[in-house]
Amino acid sequence: MRKNAQLAFPEKSAEECERLTEASIKNIARGVAAFVRLPPAEDIGHTDWIVGHGIEHLHQAYAEGKGAITFTAHYGCWEILPSFIMHNCKKGGIVARPLDNPRLEMMIARTRSVSGTQMIPRKNMLRQGLRLLHEKGVLGILIDQNFAPGGIFVDFLGRLASTSPVVSILARRTGAVVLPTHTRWIGDKVHVFIEPPLAPSDDTDLDIAMAKDTLAMTQAIERWVREDPTQWLWLHNRWKRRPEAGELIYPVPQGEMKGSLRA
Repeated sequence: MRKNAQLAFPEKSAEECERLTEASIKNIARGVAAFVRLPPAEDIGHTDWIVGHGIEHLHQAYAEGKGAITFTAHYGCWEILPSFIMHNCKKGGIVARPLDNPRLEMMIARTRSVSGTQMIPRKNMLRQGLRLLHEKGVLGILIDQNFAPGGIFVDFLGRLASTSPVVSILARRTGAVVLPTHTRWIGDKVHVFIEPPLAPSDDTDLDIAMAKDTLAMTQAIERWVREDPTQWLWLHNRWKRRPEAGELIYPVPQGEMKGSLRA
């Protein structure tokens, strides 16, 4: 955690990065405590420790007869989002990788499903995600995790990070609205922020268009992290994977062909 923080914020001293990561650990602990007390979707309106902002953007997507993708990050108290979203929509789902421990996975899935949210395994996110969006549902996806080969490398906090283009793919196939969404601890309350929709790139090259979409989403997450670095999950090695031959780096280095490595 300290190494990641120091590389992301070279202007900070070692002591400042130490305080940052200690505060991040405390916020993780607060998130765990909140997770086991997740209220059902119908009770969100009676919960005084969850505050919503920008819900009109989700309502507008419904008014236009479209589904919505609420992309987010491991930031603040992200496990609150399924209940909050389901309080404001009729149908929703979240993409999650099943945990390796089956008993722990059963317990966590049971807690997450208290909101009535559809649990979509990551391996099925394209097929099930498309179906949900075609039915005008809301799909939640965390996109700030190191992605397997096939991702797009974009800049995140000054370093290349392998990032899934799945949000761009799903939005382009369904016409769903893409809403940057995050949570943040402010005092003893969790604030949920739903931002205005991100416009898709109109680049005629589909690969570059999806890369531009992915970069724009990553830049939104970087903005949140820079606003309050203590809210982000520094425990995850976001920059673990390095580009391999044939993988796309965007922006493409000047003089290089699409899909080539940075010189």
